Amino acid sequence: ALATPEALWKESKHSNCNDLQHRLENIQQYRDRIFTDEDVYDYGLHPFNDNLNNFGKTLRDFPNMPVPQQVLDEFQVSQPLYRELTL
Repeated sequence: ALATPEALWKESKHSNCNDLQHRLENIQQYRDRIFTDEDVYDYGLHPFNDNLNNFGKTLRDFPNMPVPQQVLDEFQVSQPLYRELTL
């Protein structure tokens, strides 16, 4: 049986966001910020959403999926770092 996107996210969010906190803390404007697990998972949704955009979809197309609440875009961070964060 195919897993739902929600189940896949719940099962994989920890491993998918494993080193994201460290990478976020190395962004100059975030140096003094304390990131909770939920903050990190929220930022971790950005690459999922970006990948869905390649197929004409977004996380909003899946009603039970969370959507990123934090803004992370290439205008806030350098483009190379943005690409690294969203790989």
